[in-house]
Amino acid sequence: MINRPAKPNRNRLALFVITTLLVSTILYNLYGLQIVKGSEYYFDSKNSFANFVVDRAQRGIIYDRNGVKLVENVQKFRVSISRTENKEEDLKKTITNLSKIFGQDVTKNYEEELERIKDLKNINEVKIFSGLDYNPYIFQLEANPNDFPLLETEKYSQRKYWYPELTSHIIGYTGDIDAEDYSTGKYNYGDEIGKFGLEKTFDSILRGQNGLVRIDNYSAEKKSVSSNTQYKMNGKDLYLTLDLNYQRKLYELTETAMKR
Repeated sequence: MINRPAKPNRNRLALFVITTLLVSTILYNLYGLQIVKGSEYYFDSKNSFANFVVDRAQRGIIYDRNGVKLVENVQKFRVSISRTENKEEDLKKTITNLSKIFGQDVTKNYEEELERIKDLKNINEVKIFSGLDYNPYIFQLEANPNDFPLLETEKYSQRKYWYPELTSHIIGYTGDIDAEDYSTGKYNYGDEIGKFGLEKTFDSILRGQNGLVRIDNYSAEKKSVSSNTQYKMNGKDLYLTLDLNYQRKLYELTETAMKR
């Protein structure tokens, strides 16, 4: 009778080899993480931070009954000073260099806005200027970040009313939220909402919903990585029964009657 080797012994040996390899791999990686690169990761953890930035929704467009655009959005820029890493020397440097760029002392702008929002929670920046076009000022700010350590620039949409003399009494206008609006928890600092007319009546439809972007800043590598944590939903467009041609004719008749 031929004695065959027991298969269980062979299986145990294979299992032992595989387990040894796995444990060795894990130990090697742990050594790399804790010993070889431990100090580097420790530095990153102490000097890296995350910011959450609002991704503002586009407000809906307003049309007349024939599809003529009455209101749309145009791109503007907002300049703010960060409050998250507010070191005194960085604040002074940012304000001083901003004042040189814009040719005026922006300390007053900063202090007035800081006073306006002092009782509001979870605001990480202080607005200095809004409604700016992409001009040489904005280019200089973005091209020289070391001169403005606490500076934040933001692209946002501002309303453009094409026929204000004909439709302003109907469409109305938007404006910055105030402290009472902010305290409701519905809005983000820097939001613009409907203040009068159809802009106010249909604000919840036109406004949409802001998104939120997380920006992880890695000091050691001097880089930032952004990721959406909440996607924005742009506002819905509004089509009116108003006819711009009739509205223009009515305006002309009224103007002629008033001159008599």
